[in-house]
Amino acid sequence: MVHENVDDIIDSPHEYDNVSEDLLLAMMKDRYNRKLRTSAILLSVYCAVFYILGIAGAVMFFQTEQTKYQIMYAAVFVYFMQRAALVKGIGWQWINKRTIEREIKGLEIRIAELSKTVKQK
Repeated sequence: MVHENVDDIIDSPHEYDNVSEDLLLAMMKDRYNRKLRTSAILLSVYCAVFYILGIAGAVMFFQTEQTKYQIMYAAVFVYFMQRAALVKGIGWQWINKRTIEREIKGLEIRIAELSKTVKQK
C-alpha cells in the first residue's frame, strides 16, 4: 500500500469497520457486486438448470417401469444434483474470498496504525 493511501484510510476508519460485513445479506450483496455480477448470474443460471434437470430425472425415475431406465434416471439425478452442489460451492468460495480480502485490508490498516504509534513513541 502507498503511504498516502494508508494515511487516508486511517483518517476514515468508519468505512472499513463495517459491522454488517458478516451478515448473509451483505455476503450476497458482495456476490452480485459489479465485478462478479455476470459470473454470479451465470452460476445461478447453471445451478437452476442443474436442479431442473435433476428433478426431471427424479420424476422420470418414478414414472418408468424398466430397471435399466430406473438406473439411468437415478444416475442422471445424482449427476445433476452433484453439479448443482459444485456450482453452489464455487459461489460460496467467491463470497468468502471477498470477505477474507476485506478482513486482510482491515488488518493492514491496523498494522499501519500500530507502526505509526510506535514511530511516534
